[in-house]
Amino acid sequence: METIRDNGHSDRVIKKCQRMAGLKALLKEWELSDNLDLDYVRGLKARLLSVKNQLKNMCGHDGSEGMDDW
Repeated sequence: METIRDNGHSDRVIKKCQRMAGLKALLKEWELSDNLDLDYVRGLKARLLSVKNQLKNMCGHDGSEGMDDW
């Protein structure tokens, strides 16, 4: 019988999805704020895009499926 080893990939995908959800929530709060810091919001959007691309490369999709669970 072949032993299947868990290399932690699924844990990394879950953490990446959680990070993406956190960045989305933070971005939403900043966009609703009266005191909008455009440079900070631009940086948040760049980080969110980076995480989306990393997740897409990790699992072949953008990770948006099932995001309501986070």
